[in-house]
Amino acid sequence: MKNKIKLSGNAVVITVIVFSAILLFTGCSETQKNDNGSGNGDGGSGTTFTSIDAFNTWLSKQPENSPNNPYRVKLNIKKNYLEGINIGVQGNNGKYIYLDLSGSSITSIGETTFNNWYYPAQDILVGIILPDSVTNIGKGTFGACRGLTSITIPNSVKNIGEDAFIWCSSLTSVTIGNGVTRIEKKAFYSCNSLSSLTIGNSVTSIGEEAFLGCESLTSVTIPNSVKSIEEGAFSSCSSLNSVIIGNGVTSIEHAAFWSCNSLSSLTIPSSVRSLSGFNDCTGLTNVIIENGVTNIEEEAFEGCSSLTNVVIPISVQSIGNSAFANSNVNNIGIISVTFQGTIPESGFEDNSFVGDLVEIYLAEDGGIGTYTRPDTYSNEWTKQN
Repeated sequence: MKNKIKLSGNAVVITVIVFSAILLFTGCSETQKNDNGSGNGDGGSGTTFTSIDAFNTWLSKQPENSPNNPYRVKLNIKKNYLEGINIGVQGNNGKYIYLDLSGSSITSIGETTFNNWYYPAQDILVGIILPDSVTNIGKGTFGACRGLTSITIPNSVKNIGEDAFIWCSSLTSVTIGNGVTRIEKKAFYSCNSLSSLTIGNSVTSIGEEAFLGCESLTSVTIPNSVKSIEEGAFSSCSSLNSVIIGNGVTSIEHAAFWSCNSLSSLTIPSSVRSLSGFNDCTGLTNVIIENGVTNIEEEAFEGCSSLTNVVIPISVQSIGNSAFANSNVNNIGIISVTFQGTIPESGFEDNSFVGDLVEIYLAEDGGIGTYTRPDTYSNEWTKQN
């Protein structure tokens, strides 16, 4: 009997050693209790993995859950580049995940790491915590993650790649840290639920169509660090009613704020040299262009049908084609223009303004003064005494 007891004890020891070795080999910490997701959807700390393969294997065995009760998973990955995570692949549909990467040492998240463009389950990543070590978010990394509701970009990130968060339709809040220098093309394109946006004070450029179609966004503050707002950056942000442009911006490109119809008032700071981008902002009634702007580009305010008067500062040397023209048959729009300086004939292009304003202006000695037309249907302008 004693020998049997001794043998049984050895068996227990051997079993514990083998089980511990399996845990170490698979990269799953002892936080994981079993394969049915126990402890993961309860709002607790969840399961921790140090191996992506172990995580993928574990996830494949879990039952479907609810977006309100996601599996909470920590990935402590000790590698520089993150890829190969099987969230959203066929077979894992309906398995909602809140992912914590804060314990990882990754510096770059690969292109399309989390995106779900090609799979029917496009809403399973409901939240993510990025580590302070990451410096780059690649092209399309979170594309069409339709369950993602908020994201905080840590200060360590330098670049937000093209299409990084494109079509994240449930994303309501974005905070961009004070390390990002560029927001690439279409980074947050058509995130139509986005209502809160904070742009860090290290960003120097906002790429083409970066926030196009973010129709729930009501206000945006462009920090002083930004130098250029590129073509279509905030186009079709139909609820945008407040835009504060920092004193470092030098260029606002074509259609940057196209069709932002809720925008009623605007100040262009003196730092801007090349001004465009507000065409078809039909609710715009008041624009202050500070002295410093040198070029008002083609179609800058075309189709701004509620804008009735504008003051052109002394610094302006050129006004492009259809800069203040209107794209509708009734010529609704500006009826009063004040020139504070002299613009040479070569500084005007065809149809810079509706009617004969340019001709009348150039006929005047110096041209400085206020010009009006009797109503929005008239093409005849007169200089006021």
